Amino acid sequence: MENTENTTEKKQIQIRTYSNKELCVLYRAQRKTLKRWLAPYEKEIGRRIWNIYTPKQVEIIFEKLGLPRKNQTVIPFATEKNNSNEENSAKEIIEADENVAQYVDAAWNFARAILWKEGMADAYNNMETYYANKKDNKSARENAKLALQVATSIDYTQVVADAYNAIGNTFSNEGGNLDSALYYYDLALGNADKGCHKGCGKYIEGKVDAYNNIAGIHKENSKKERKKNRDKALENYYHALELAKDISYQEGIIIAEKGIAELAEPPAKMPPMLKGK
Repeated sequence: MENTENTTEKKQIQIRTYSNKELCVLYRAQRKTLKRWLAPYEKEIGRRIWNIYTPKQVEIIFEKLGLPRKNQTVIPFATEKNNSNEENSAKEIIEADENVAQYVDAAWNFARAILWKEGMADAYNNMETYYANKKDNKSARENAKLALQVATSIDYTQVVADAYNAIGNTFSNEGGNLDSALYYYDLALGNADKGCHKGCGKYIEGKVDAYNNIAGIHKENSKKERKKNRDKALENYYHALELAKDISYQEGIIIAEKGIAELAEPPAKMPPMLKGK
């Protein structure tokens, strides 16, 4: 007798416009992990417009990465009016997702079981992000160092750059270790400039993050030595902004523009009007 137990449990997923964040939700992946997954197919997918992938680009992504969930069927691109059902489905997926830490931990266990070092490096990297968001500096640094160790052994330069940025962030968060933070940010910049794993070009997001982080340190130091550090901060923010705009990296653009605005010189005060004139 044919088993039809799961035939009614299939969910539909629509070919439509998706933001980068929506794709991260669908694939249960951190932004940087999704970036690495898509890196080998960048030429085929093409650049997204601002932070949005077109229906045609989404179709290619589903083809290359596979569907985000089991038991899913694809329905073609529809008009904007018909997209509300799919948006509601995405919200249901978010609500039904497991706890982030449990999910990443399971991914790490799977990668370790099959000795998949890339997966292990990604999992450590994602755990660092999880702990950083919880402001657990110690655990974030521990996982960043583990990610760095695994990634270095296989020349996984994107994760190496991310890990150095993350370690730098933990020192920056401690306030008194800005020189140590700057040291690790410089290492992140150098590794991001080496190029992506498996020859997919330079890791531009990693460079943007490093430039913004370096600028942030000089911005903090400008409170003591205004002129010298302000110029260095602005130089790095402008480097970050230029690169971020080239790849429509919105987070990088926002951080750079905010930093530049905060470092703007206040307008000169107008002298008081002379009485009787």
